[in-house]
Amino acid sequence: MLNTTSCFGEPPAVRRTSPKSAGALPRARPAPSLLSTRDGVEILTSTLLAERRSSSAAPYSSLSVRFGMRLKALRLAKGMTQLQVAVTFGIDRTFLSDLERGRKSVSLPFLEVFALGFGLSLSELLDQL
Repeated sequence: MLNTTSCFGEPPAVRRTSPKSAGALPRARPAPSLLSTRDGVEILTSTLLAERRSSSAAPYSSLSVRFGMRLKALRLAKGMTQLQVAVTFGIDRTFLSDLERGRKSVSLPFLEVFALGFGLSLSELLDQL
């Protein structure tokens, strides 16, 4: 005869779920305020870096992560979505997302695409990384 109860006295098909796995939504983060100046982009970049450092124990000092934060700050300063940047610059949106999260590294041709798209020189794009 098969055992139809678990060691906890419940039928095997019944599972208890925590509120997090039961569909609870994460708290929304307030949108960062943006300044229209170049300093606003630098302030936003440092704010995003501080948020990432405080939200996880993993170190975020790699060049890919810092460039991704710079890229996101520039995009937000221009008031553009990832999709708008992807269409305008002729790149894939998921690639842009991976770049912003530091999961992919950028190549020299793409650095030129971003610099031209944001109206910056390469040195300005990579400033303070």
